[in-house]
Amino acid sequence: MGELNPLPRSLDPLPGESLPGYVLRLAHRLGLAPVRIPRLTGLTTGTGGHLPAPRSLMMHLDAAAAGSFARTTRLTAAEVAGLCMSSMAGRYPQAAPAITLDQRGTRPVTSPWVFTSATRYCPQCLAGDGSPVQRQHGGAWHKTWRLPVVFACPLHHQLLEHLCPSCGQPAMFIPPGGPASLIPHASSSSLLPAQCRSVPQPEPGNPRARLCGAHLGNAPPTAAAEDSPALADLLALQLRLLSLLQPDGPATVVSAGHPATAAQYFADLRLVCSLITGAWPASRNLIPAPDLTDAADQYVTGLSSVQPRPYRLCDTPPLDPRPGAALIAAAARILERDDLRVLGEFVTPARDSVSRQSPRSRWIRRYQRAGHECSGGFRDAPEPLVRTFQRTDQRSHGRRAPARQINFAPEHIPGHLQDNWFCQHFHHLGGTRPRLLRRAAALRLVQMSAGGSLADAAAFPGIDHRYIAASPGSSTFAADRADFRLAVHALARELSTTPDLIDYKHRREALRSWCTDPASWQHILDQLPRTKGPFQPELSDCKRQFATEAVWARITQGEHVMAPQLIEDQLSRPDPTWNRRRDNMRHFYRAHPPKPHYAALKEILNAHADDLAIAIDRQS
Repeated sequence: MGELNPLPRSLDPLPGESLPGYVLRLAHRLGLAPVRIPRLTGLTTGTGGHLPAPRSLMMHLDAAAAGSFARTTRLTAAEVAGLCMSSMAGRYPQAAPAITLDQRGTRPVTSPWVFTSATRYCPQCLAGDGSPVQRQHGGAWHKTWRLPVVFACPLHHQLLEHLCPSCGQPAMFIPPGGPASLIPHASSSSLLPAQCRSVPQPEPGNPRARLCGAHLGNAPPTAAAEDSPALADLLALQLRLLSLLQPDGPATVVSAGHPATAAQYFADLRLVCSLITGAWPASRNLIPAPDLTDAADQYVTGLSSVQPRPYRLCDTPPLDPRPGAALIAAAARILERDDLRVLGEFVTPARDSVSRQSPRSRWIRRYQRAGHECSGGFRDAPEPLVRTFQRTDQRSHGRRAPARQINFAPEHIPGHLQDNWFCQHFHHLGGTRPRLLRRAAALRLVQMSAGGSLADAAAFPGIDHRYIAASPGSSTFAADRADFRLAVHALARELSTTPDLIDYKHRREALRSWCTDPASWQHILDQLPRTKGPFQPELSDCKRQFATEAVWARITQGEHVMAPQLIEDQLSRPDPTWNRRRDNMRHFYRAHPPKPHYAALKEILNAHADDLAIAIDRQS
């Protein structure tokens, strides 16, 4: 086919207009059926002008088609590119064209987060703004109406519509099984651009089917949209989202407390929406407005009957703007928080017993595939709750690699978390003893920084394997606790930005063969005040061993049961009473308030331990 001639008349695109809408208005001006415009402008090359233009054209035009369309319509290249959904791809990546190769060959694919088989619309926008051109041909079918994140018209202060008020069919609806055309029933030349092109009773394959023809520009807004108490908040949110879609919009936006690009923010929004859907009805309390909650409930519960493509169940946004607005608004409110712990109760831990086909499990797999598209602030939130660690090689059973973005080493982790770390991040956790939580958290931090198995992590600070099974977080019990995982990762982020961390490995090695020698022990005893009365405290070698363990535990921030027992090991014959006696000493040493003897002993031992720690650290 030779080069096409320019059309006798053309139209300037309206701001934000989509390619299907422009073709409809141009055909109306020329008095032609819309099916002929793609043929006359080089979008299609079918003979006779009756082959429908493919739906994929609304997403993107290749260089040849775009050039031909620009010449025949007298538009600039920028104006033609602006008609396609791909013009928003830099800020909304789901609008980017994609090609897949499968058993059916090479074909274009679109994200479910772009509506290609129907659209939302604003009746007043379709009616036009009163200008001569729009009085004659109607207003624009906006590109943004095809995006799930656009659910309202701030200009006319109302939620968008999606159904024809006359026939009840979606606007610009392409029925399943029919031709995937750019414009439905494009062979009809008798309809205005804003008239409904659906069939009240669909008859696939019947070209003479009666079309609805209702004027969508005359559709009044529904009462639900006007009376919604959350409408003002939704309109404010819509303005922010629309600004992010503009080419000259904000360079960054805050998501989960951190700066993010517009593309990252919309990726965050998509994953949070699918998580809310997958966790329904547990997540319904995230939507405060009752009318929006009911709309979302009807949509989500209706999804349970959808059998095709179950893997897309949680990631299929509703065409209906009301449940769509509810989900988007709830997700946006979550992303406004600095702390995304609210997500923890909705994300099933990776080692749970829930079916892999459950909505939550499918969401985790989706996050593992698409999480790299999200912002750093959002990735930090679910990272502890999903199994996203890498292997050091390509084998499925290879050694576990260290976690990403960890800037501390395993030697910086004590065997029994120091007090300030525990109080800041773990004091709110109940259900288990603090001693076990401290041990479990230490093991997880070592594993995150060094990789390997949990047994490897326990061996690094010298934790005996007998104590691993008792540790929540190392056992199956604590691995399922979202609050524990979140606390560990919060502490890991803090340690990654903390300078001059203590080298606990060096301290443990320095004390490997150390004990309180008799001369040092006598010096400690000389500082103790005399105890009045006939009952005097024990000051034997058993007490000296106990003092050694207390000093070792303070310096290494380890558990006393892990301390070397050199004094006891030097005995020719072990004394079976030592364990019981040391347990009694430990009880009085930790008592609140302690008895005078143990209060004085603790003060002396702590000072001795602090001096010794300073001396050890200077040697590192």
